[in-house]
Amino acid sequence: MARGDRWLYAFAGAGSATVKIGLVLREDRLVPRLREVQRFTCQADLRQVAASILHGVNHPEAEHIESVVRHWLCGGAGFAHSGLVDWLVVPDPPPEDWQSLLDSAVRAATVFGR
Repeated sequence: MARGDRWLYAFAGAGSATVKIGLVLREDRLVPRLREVQRFTCQADLRQVAASILHGVNHPEAEHIESVVRHWLCGGAGFAHSGLVDWLVVPDPPPEDWQSLLDSAVRAATVFGR
């Protein structure tokens, strides 16, 4: 992974009805970002459920991929926008294989959304 690469992550709470889809730079790491989101949202049970590396894309491209991933998840996985920019409402019961779901969304975003 090269310096400047970005992680697209999914954070969700145990039994939570929402998931956060966001971006973080490699240098910033995922665990500190998770802690920041937990503090900001007062959701102590949030955990990282999936992450995908976006290789060789600049910041605007990464933000575009992030947006396309959210739209893909709303259509393909039955999620809905929560009203907050990077949070989605998850159907009950929540998906079991978050990593596979995020990887599929990233593939779709990078192949069709760019």
